[in-house]
Amino acid sequence: MSFLAQVEGDVARGVLPAYVSVEGSVVRLEDAQLDRDLRPIAHRYLGRELGDGYLKATRGEQATDELVVHVRPERWLTRTFGA
Repeated sequence: MSFLAQVEGDVARGVLPAYVSVEGSVVRLEDAQLDRDLRPIAHRYLGRELGDGYLKATRGEQATDELVVHVRPERWLTRTFGA
């Protein structure tokens, strides 16, 4: 499996384009749990109040039909363009 995260960048504002990708084998799948898996991510990126509001509006009181995918990384690639 592979996963890619990237920042488009805006050179005029001093934000360089960048990305990171990882490839590897899936070693385990498990059902996501709202408080264990999703809430910490929502709080990290949105803050506690907005994160809780986002989860309530989009997930209700539980995570349904969502999985946590555990991957054994085999290859990483990162790049910041222009640096």
